[in-house]
Amino acid sequence: MKNSLQFLVDDNGIDQFSDCKKGEIAVKYFSDLFKSVHTNQVSVFLHNFQPRVTETMNQDLAKPISPTEIRQAAFSISS
Repeated sequence: MKNSLQFLVDDNGIDQFSDCKKGEIAVKYFSDLFKSVHTNQVSVFLHNFQPRVTETMNQDLAKPISPTEIRQAAFSISS
């Protein structure tokens, strides 16, 4: 006997038995679970974190990449 869920309960408290409805409930559950929450108070969450990337490092990381750099990186990869 394989593991299965006989039913899932939807947002209205109704037991759903069809695979289609159970799938919809599961998708909604996980979509809601992993949905990002927009907040303007990011600093509240980050107040104890020390930055590891300096402004100079960030500027260097964000600068445009030249064709020469791409070529050098591609040819530096060992097979």
